[in-house]
Amino acid sequence: MMGKTHKVGGTLAAVVASRFFYSEDLITTGICIGSLIIGSVLGSLLPDIDKKESTIGRILWFISWPIYILRVIMKLLAKILPGILKKPFKEMDEDLGHRGVAHSLITWLVLSISFWLGQAFILKKLIVISNMLPKDLQIDPLIIQNGIFAFLLGVSIGMLSHILLDILTNDGVALLSPFIDTKFGILSIKTRSFTETVIRNLMVIVTVVIVYKEFIFFN
Repeated sequence: MMGKTHKVGGTLAAVVASRFFYSEDLITTGICIGSLIIGSVLGSLLPDIDKKESTIGRILWFISWPIYILRVIMKLLAKILPGILKKPFKEMDEDLGHRGVAHSLITWLVLSISFWLGQAFILKKLIVISNMLPKDLQIDPLIIQNGIFAFLLGVSIGMLSHILLDILTNDGVALLSPFIDTKFGILSIKTRSFTETVIRNLMVIVTVVIVYKEFIFFN
């Protein structure tokens, strides 16, 4: 699906999860929900890093281009090597291809665990930076911790929303790549189709309704 559809999906996923970050402190609540939504929108684009022409591929070109160049090398080796020697390079090219390993649930799980384990390191660095600021500008370590957690959780949620949306398309997704290259798909929605537009608009409506109801509830 298109980048804007994934961004809407990531926003919706974050809005659904945001109710778990309400607290009596409005500042903490605002920072957490804001971090969650930003992280989820970013995460909703990340799986398309396997395509240099994608929105995230153009932004993070220093990642998407090496993937592209590596694929070119794998394709070349798969063509020039004889017989059985070409098979692993052909498989690697397929894994690195669009909706391959970057869209895999295995990759999502590994990254999500890495985010969880890396929280303490990021927190320590940000607290050091905060302590270097004038006292009036220093941020409560608890707020920093909650913000980091919300952001990384958002990235994970956004990535998962991307994968789930792409399962609805006609090309499907290699959910278990690199171990199993079979692509799974539930529906046959074409990218940039009228059906995708309908789905995107429905997600926008649902997002607006949830925001309205949650805002009324919270207040």
